[in-house]
Amino acid sequence: MDFEFKLLDHFKLSNHLNRNFACSFSDDDRFFIITDVGIYILSLHGNVAYEFLDLCCTKHFLQVSDFAPCTNIDLDINTFHSELDKEDLYETLMGIEYSVKLKHAKPVDSAPLFAQWSPREIAGTDCMLAVLTNLHSLEIYMKFLDENEVTQYILISNLSQEIIDVEKEYWSSAVRFSVAIKLQEFKKRVHMVTPTVFRWSHIFQVNHENACAVFVGHINGDITAWLINHRSSDTREPSKLKCLGRYQTQLERLTTMYWHKTSDHGGALFFGGIDGRLSVLHITNLHQTKATFDKEQLFWSEADNVKIDEISVLVHEKETFLLAVKQRVLMVYGIDHKGDCFDFKSIYIEDYYITGLCHFRNKILVLSLPGILTQLTISVANSEISFEEKNIPMRNDMTKYRTHGCFLTKNRVLFCVLAYPWDLHSFSKSKKYANVFVYQNVSLNPFDLLWNNETNSLVNYWDCFETLRLICMKEKQFPWSGIPPDINYDDLPLIKLKTLRLIAKMSEMVFNLIPVVTNYEIKPFVILHYLVEIKLVIKRMKKLLSLLSSKKILTEFQMRSLCVQNFFLKEIVVRDILPKANVGKRFIEEIRSVMELANELQYPDMMRCVWCGEKILGPTCLPPHVDSRCSFSIMPILIMPAYKCPYCKCLAHKQIEKEEYPIICQYCDIYMERIQMRDKDLEGKYLNYNVDKLEEFKSECFDDCLEESIDLVDIEENETQYVVFTDSDDDEVENTSIRKLYQEFSKTSLAELLEK
Repeated sequence: MDFEFKLLDHFKLSNHLNRNFACSFSDDDRFFIITDVGIYILSLHGNVAYEFLDLCCTKHFLQVSDFAPCTNIDLDINTFHSELDKEDLYETLMGIEYSVKLKHAKPVDSAPLFAQWSPREIAGTDCMLAVLTNLHSLEIYMKFLDENEVTQYILISNLSQEIIDVEKEYWSSAVRFSVAIKLQEFKKRVHMVTPTVFRWSHIFQVNHENACAVFVGHINGDITAWLINHRSSDTREPSKLKCLGRYQTQLERLTTMYWHKTSDHGGALFFGGIDGRLSVLHITNLHQTKATFDKEQLFWSEADNVKIDEISVLVHEKETFLLAVKQRVLMVYGIDHKGDCFDFKSIYIEDYYITGLCHFRNKILVLSLPGILTQLTISVANSEISFEEKNIPMRNDMTKYRTHGCFLTKNRVLFCVLAYPWDLHSFSKSKKYANVFVYQNVSLNPFDLLWNNETNSLVNYWDCFETLRLICMKEKQFPWSGIPPDINYDDLPLIKLKTLRLIAKMSEMVFNLIPVVTNYEIKPFVILHYLVEIKLVIKRMKKLLSLLSSKKILTEFQMRSLCVQNFFLKEIVVRDILPKANVGKRFIEEIRSVMELANELQYPDMMRCVWCGEKILGPTCLPPHVDSRCSFSIMPILIMPAYKCPYCKCLAHKQIEKEEYPIICQYCDIYMERIQMRDKDLEGKYLNYNVDKLEEFKSECFDDCLEESIDLVDIEENETQYVVFTDSDDDEVENTSIRKLYQEFSKTSLAELLEK
């Protein structure tokens, strides 16, 4: 499969771009863009009903701190720099690693230099973001959602400070040293603690919990390894990292790193130095108190003073290739199963810097400074590496821009390029923007990828939904092109029903954009939503009934939930949802299997609705009114939810934590976000409320609000339906029919229900 791209979207961000490889995509569908003053963090938002023609994502801006290691090593350059020789003075004044805040001089502004996402599930269910600044502060951030559902990125660890705290125990007092010795001690400390590059490891287990290592390269060529344990997403407390050891490499001032997993608790760390040399170090026992560093091997031993810009590893059909970028040269090493190099090739990419690198299987995409994209197809024959080179046209005018990075999304359906204007005329005075170009990989059909999904989850397929939505909006077409014409909804598994439910929602969103609708080959969203909900309810009821059959005692919340979900299934049957959805035998048998058991149980007295005072009997209160329901249990959430899906906004009750963790959205298959409050005592009060003492949460206007009535009047005029809301005291809600329906549920047998 060759890559072929078509422009789908183009948007701009403020601030300048000043480095290459300035963007990256995370495992949890976020990507960052490094600018000259901070980092933009953009999160793909899975909203298939988004009606605008741009990429659906939320944007956050992260401002890094102004911490600098050189000002925190118990030696202040301001106290003795006036006594230095001219050469030493120039070196310390011009080196940002030595002097940041000099007296009588303007301090250096902090800016991000490099960033990388951690593996997923180290911060609750999300990725952490580690950032290295130009002041050599290595900072780790994580996402936090407060009670107002505002996303923040909080600093949980300053690794530079932790390195200083570990090393300062071995420092002696330098107060009485001569100026020359004091400068030597100052440089030694700076070189020992100052980070110049870092890399995350993979996730591994320590004491049956997730953990991860951070490898840090220093000015003096040393590498330190640090262990960070899994932490909950509901705490703002800093994380304390543990030092796993220090190793002195054969290089100086490390500039780039890449970690390649080779075992559960070990792997190979590739790194390059400022003099252009490239080396690899094998590290094992990451789960122990001290890691094991051994077998360092130089891959490029020539000190040509051309530093390595980027390192990556490609694995295809049991072949491993090390990719290293040096300005306009791509170096490729073939590595056998013993870790030895069996062949080496270098490729010159035009006459420009390489600014972006992506790969999939045996395809390598190389982006150069003026926007030239080259596809390299790598192969091995007789232990010799060969390449097939092909130019990929971008299909838009890139002559006005210089590029600064690129990335592919998980399923390679979207390709993003980061660019900045070439124009040098009055460059410092003109207003310029960072440009993000979003391309569709037309060699892949997003609907086919969704329909042939065999993972039983949608979590890694939201780039396909977003690509499909953009295509439908721009080309004014329905998203279900390719759906089997003779599809049997009764036999479809849950994952396909979930997919069709979202496709149906997207179809209804683009319906008004289609000039001529000749056919509509998918069921309405509301029908597919019911089918998915039925499957999910049956799945949970089976789980709880299985616990009962194994003599487990269910909580009062679970028993009440069983009762409510049983009423939901009865309502589905009575309202003829199954015939309308054209499903039958399989759904009926699944409903029968759980209702036969659920009808024989004795349930606790149901709680009353805080709004209307009626008992909670089913998915709708009496009289019918809007209330918050848990998407897992259909139980009401009376005060505040514990979890909320960032995509579909469905809610989850605090009690669901006792049944499963992590909490994954029933409909979107993504991790639900924990809604947190700054006041933990207040959070505990709200999330663990006593349903018998709900009056303490009522507001002063509670009774007045309940006295208002709402009439829903359908008016049909020119085939257009209107809904009129009124709070007139003269009109009362007509709920007699619904009350009779629920009374019918309690008196009718299962056989009579299914006969209907």
